[in-house]
Amino acid sequence: MCIMKSFTVKRNLLLLFLQIMYYVKMLKFALIYFSTLLILFFVVIVGFANTTITIEKFADFLTLNYTPANVAEAVALIIMFLVQTSPIMAFVEVRTMGIDEKMSLMAGKMKDHIIVVGLGHLGRRIVNTLLKLDIPFVVITLSDSSQRDLTKELIGKGVPVIFGDATSREILSKAGIKKAHAIVIAFNNDVLNPVVAQRAKELNPDIKVVARVYWDEIAEILLRSKYAEEVLSSTAIAVPKYILGCYFDIDMEIPPAIPIKFQENSKIIGKKITELEQMIQIHVLGIVRKGLLIKDRNETIHPEDTIIFWGNIEEFKRLLKEFSE
Repeated sequence: MCIMKSFTVKRNLLLLFLQIMYYVKMLKFALIYFSTLLILFFVVIVGFANTTITIEKFADFLTLNYTPANVAEAVALIIMFLVQTSPIMAFVEVRTMGIDEKMSLMAGKMKDHIIVVGLGHLGRRIVNTLLKLDIPFVVITLSDSSQRDLTKELIGKGVPVIFGDATSREILSKAGIKKAHAIVIAFNNDVLNPVVAQRAKELNPDIKVVARVYWDEIAEILLRSKYAEEVLSSTAIAVPKYILGCYFDIDMEIPPAIPIKFQENSKIIGKKITELEQMIQIHVLGIVRKGLLIKDRNETIHPEDTIIFWGNIEEFKRLLKEFSE
């Protein structure tokens, strides 16, 4: 199933729908309360008080003008008083939906989305790119005053933001972990990253876990335990630029090349490089097969090949739309 879904236009409509459903749910509880009391009234008045109910007598009960002749009728009168106050209960229940409830409900309705854990330097870049790619996502972050402006901006754009500890199964569940396509663990804590990855896999064994780490030992543990499919070290990725920067001027404005390995059942298998470039208008620098770089434009893509793509956001957006699964 393609994870790319156009969700930007539908965000406000979804929030409105969730608000209406919330009110209906609250009114349903009030209606059940009202109906239960009314049934209880007739059970008491007929079954215990042995009173014959006429329209006039019911009207007296309803207006609380009836004088009870026994204990059962007194209880029935009290029940009728509660029936009359049930609209007040409905008014109290139908309150403005809190932001946490709204975010949890919205995340619960999502499917095949990405969960981003952490809004630090890396997390901010990830969510900004996801917005540009129109990929649906949910953010989990601690309630931090330094992130208030960003979380407010994301919520304003209809992005669910779940405030809490990502190591909590409850918080992960609120973010829709069971129906999510992937989770990106982007905060700076190599001790907690494996815990979040483990909890995510426990709640959704099919989810793809992408974790950021600093220590190679932690990366090895995560990969060996199969709690994460992708373990990326931003420092390791940057090492060649640091070294080459000692001798040359590094152009940071040019987007980096991205090596991607596709699964055997991918629609991209069997296509030629030229065919792929014409189809989605993206640059393919070559194919890496068994450690060798193949630049032949007529080369056919095989399973287990690594394709090196280079392009801008719009080009990768087309790639995702066509081949993401």
